[in-house]
Amino acid sequence: MCQTFSGWQHLPAGESKIIFLVIVSTLVQSALYLAPYFSIMKINVPMTGFILGVFFPFIGLFVMYIIWGGHQGFGAFTKGLFTLHEMGGKVFTLSLLANLAPFLYFNSKRYDYAVRGIVIATVLYAVFIVLLKYNFFR
Repeated sequence: MCQTFSGWQHLPAGESKIIFLVIVSTLVQSALYLAPYFSIMKINVPMTGFILGVFFPFIGLFVMYIIWGGHQGFGAFTKGLFTLHEMGGKVFTLSLLANLAPFLYFNSKRYDYAVRGIVIATVLYAVFIVLLKYNFFR
């Protein structure tokens, strides 16, 4: 019989965090390695900023999980965020700070269209956080 990997619960708590951090660092290193081969026209578009603006808060959320919810599973942590609306609003708001990294990078390179995409993604997240904080998700 072949057993399949069904999730992170089979690993000890510390190893799943290490594996995630290794995967993220590998993705960042490969992106930095391939960055010179992209032309400015492919990077300076709103879709690039929007994709990064949607992706980076998830990294921020995982950092918040490591700081505040390391004693429980990631699924229980996110379920608790939707149950405790005040705490969820704070954690999701702090996870938006991760968008500062691509925002400041693209702003320093004068990629204004990519910055526009990051701002659009951040505003959409802010609407989600307001809806979560005032208990619109039941």
